[in-house]
Amino acid sequence: MKALITGFRGQDGTYLAEELRAHGREVIGFTRSESGNLDAGRIHSVDYRDGRALGDLLDEIRPEEIYHLASPSCIRDTLEYEKEILAICVDTTLIFLRWITDRSPATRFFFAGSAEIYGDPVVSPQNESTPCHPENPYAVAKLTGRELCATFRKTHGVFASSGILFNHESPLRRADFVTRRITQGVAAIVAGESRELVLGNLDALRDWSHAADFARAFRLTLEASHADDFVFASGKNHSVREFCEEAFAAAGLDFRDYVRVDPAFYRPDFAQARLGDSRKALRELAWKPKIGFKELVDEMLRHDLEVVRR
Repeated sequence: MKALITGFRGQDGTYLAEELRAHGREVIGFTRSESGNLDAGRIHSVDYRDGRALGDLLDEIRPEEIYHLASPSCIRDTLEYEKEILAICVDTTLIFLRWITDRSPATRFFFAGSAEIYGDPVVSPQNESTPCHPENPYAVAKLTGRELCATFRKTHGVFASSGILFNHESPLRRADFVTRRITQGVAAIVAGESRELVLGNLDALRDWSHAADFARAFRLTLEASHADDFVFASGKNHSVREFCEEAFAAAGLDFRDYVRVDPAFYRPDFAQARLGDSRKALRELAWKPKIGFKELVDEMLRHDLEVVRR
């Protein structure tokens, strides 16, 4: 079975490729990057806005599964970014869904959405029926992608599912996310390269999972008997302070000796906590996270300690 992954070189794409290969898929990747080894026939550099080229490539590959993970992952307030996120989540999603409808009705499609669609949630925890109040173009794009999946399910019978993804981390997480800033900061302190770690609101709460657990969720979604939308989350909130405590403790340090809070790093937080309710995924996909919070933090720290040692 051929499985196509967009955003192949990203955190989620990397874990998903490993997950799918372990379950017998022939994995083909799409990436916007032209650098590195493209492994002819296995990784393709693509322009996600070029519908004709994408259609021709899909005709050539004929994937039986498509996992549309490609997306800028950091929200930026620029016109270029806003056009990019809308193009990838809306225009490219529409290209895939229309190709499936017209050329390959048996192909199954997964769209990677985001808990950003909830904005400042009206209730907590959030599930598939929680009202959406997107507050930025990223959230609008993710919500529109989800709605396109629902529309093509209803009107064309396409097997199109979406995941509403809460925060998920790993050693592959980019350094501009707070979790990786913490583990890289601890590693730098241990190596004597730094004396402190500057952070913002330590009381901010997040629902963190491991990206490998989400990769398994994506696979199970397209193996299900029917297509639908699913929340993927740990269902547990932890503060930035707890993440710091665990990361420093794993290195034999007390975070209070090294962390400095700078109000310049504060961001407005939510009146209602963003907390995912994944009971539908448990009920219909038999999915739940296997990797706990402590294991996640410890793995990320071990990775960054090894990096500085090398």
